[in-house]
Amino acid sequence: MRIVYLDADFAFATHDSGPRSYAFARRLIARGHEVMLLTSDRRVETPADAQRVWPTEIEGVGVTVVNVGLGRCRGSPVGREACRSTSGLRHHLLFAWAAAAYLLRCQRPDVVYVTSPPLSAIVPALAARWLRGVPFVLEVREIWPEVAQSMDLIRSRVLGFVLRRLALLGYRRAAAVVALTEAAVNHIQADIPLMPKVVRIGVCCDIELFAGGDGTEIRRRQGWTDKFVCLHAGPMVRSAGLEAILRVADVLREDEQFIFWLVGDGDQRAALEGNVRDRELHNVFFWDAVPRAQLPDVLAAADLCLLTVRHCRALEQSSGDRLFDYLAAGKPVLLNYSGWQRDLLEEHGAGRGTLLSHHGEFFEHICQLCDRPDLRAQMAANARQLAQTACHPDRWVPRLEQVLISAVSQSHRPAA
Repeated sequence: MRIVYLDADFAFATHDSGPRSYAFARRLIARGHEVMLLTSDRRVETPADAQRVWPTEIEGVGVTVVNVGLGRCRGSPVGREACRSTSGLRHHLLFAWAAAAYLLRCQRPDVVYVTSPPLSAIVPALAARWLRGVPFVLEVREIWPEVAQSMDLIRSRVLGFVLRRLALLGYRRAAAVVALTEAAVNHIQADIPLMPKVVRIGVCCDIELFAGGDGTEIRRRQGWTDKFVCLHAGPMVRSAGLEAILRVADVLREDEQFIFWLVGDGDQRAALEGNVRDRELHNVFFWDAVPRAQLPDVLAAADLCLLTVRHCRALEQSSGDRLFDYLAAGKPVLLNYSGWQRDLLEEHGAGRGTLLSHHGEFFEHICQLCDRPDLRAQMAANARQLAQTACHPDRWVPRLEQVLISAVSQSHRPAA
């Protein structure tokens, strides 16, 4: 098959985000398919003289980059969250227009596999379907615009309504809809109950990258050899709810064995650092975001990995990549929320969760895990096992291949 993989947020193996599209594209190519990734310039650097549409190759995968100015978000402290908000709407619309124009004039693909969000990526897939008869499969990584509205990224009711209608149009016109979690499957099927075409292709881990992390040097250099290091690695944005970690650090300020380590950047970092200074929390340390290639050593230096969200129910159903980086690194994980991620961790003995923003329970779990190195070791082994089995890309690629083949075969059937 000739496949156009449309991912406006494409990240390859050594970049700062989970490389799901990269992993799937490589494996589809290895299975004999021709794959071309169509993406924006947000994560792929382009030369200064690059045209609006710039073809290249990244680590063996053919990539076509649409230059729309999203690359400026790469250096922005607001980062991913802002680029998905209304402030980046003009860039996303420009990408949708340019990508649609490309799909209408390029060599006709057999199928388009489009990743959302952003929802604007659905527009080129719809154009190719209506004007060239190319079927598309829609992958839903996060339920938008519902998540964006609950995080106050979208406040306009008119824009929310338009995006909602676009999402429903994408669901209905897609040959199949791929969701990453059972919660997302149920949510989408509630919207289109007469269309049993929603399939789950789960979140994947970067097994190879995180297999060899070594944090010994980091701990020695920082003087943390005999400390209990609790790490949060990820964007420092409002939705991350990092105040939950500062609360625990404040309570444990007199206990010198605890270290709270925040790695990342974002629009909330300055406020968090000011909060730490005002409270005089000497057990909280900030590091800038590190390249993905260095992340295995950072995770290896932690005793416990933390994931937090602010008090927002919709965030419990998110599908963030960082949890699966933690699992691939073989680290016990503690959440300050519930939902499907907590169910996954506790079912496999790889970590724990709490009721959403239940600070007392979060504090108690941190203290208990500090006192139980045997339990942490068992959780770590279970985490790595979970990553290697349920979350390995090799498990999901055959299912994805069948979904794409089915989409192509459906498009060749005569109309009833």
